[in-house]
Amino acid sequence: MGISKDAVKDVIREGHFSRKVNTMQEALVDANATIDRYKIMEFVSLEEEAFCEFACGFLEEYPFLAGKGDIGCDLEVFQGRDYAWLSKEERQLYNEFCYRECVAVYCPTQRLCFVVDPQGYEYARYVHITAYQNLI
Repeated sequence: MGISKDAVKDVIREGHFSRKVNTMQEALVDANATIDRYKIMEFVSLEEEAFCEFACGFLEEYPFLAGKGDIGCDLEVFQGRDYAWLSKEERQLYNEFCYRECVAVYCPTQRLCFVVDPQGYEYARYVHITAYQNLI
């Protein structure tokens, strides 16, 4: 489809992220979901069968998620600085402008898309469900 992280690199959105849920159904009814800002860093296209398996097994290991996800911030003042060494005021500013660095997992034949922040793991640690068309 020609979608790359360059096509969406500066777009920061908000979404409801569920933590450590195993299925799409669990994520949709998760009362503990948090509203977080996020940026898509990569799109991963799956065939329909693999996409359905992913929707029913977020906690399984997926090599395409390994080492991806994190918390980012585009403000120049925070580049290369450790959060632990920031002052209280700097932490508040950082938290206001930070976002999840996510992988968008989609299937061209499906309408839904899973926005995933694996936080370096091989499973979908944090998941937001949205319509694929909302991202492109």
